[in-house]
Amino acid sequence: MSPARLKNAAKIRRIAAVIGAGAVVAMGAASVAAAEQQAPLAPRIDGGATTTSTAPPTAPLTPSASPVVKATYSGKS
Repeated sequence: MSPARLKNAAKIRRIAAVIGAGAVVAMGAASVAAAEQQAPLAPRIDGGATTTSTAPPTAPLTPSASPVVKATYSGKS
């Protein structure tokens, strides 16, 4: 490649990097703006106490996985 083509390629890469960085900054600003537009949750004030009456399960809800082995040993003895 000629030096002029290498110089042009480097310029194009720099321009692409600047455009990409600008896009990242713009997306970050858009996500911050979208997060600020959501109304914050109002605090909940109750007069009573919080209680829980559930006991933890004694066994897991799903059994542990155990794959079916279909392969046989084919090595030399």
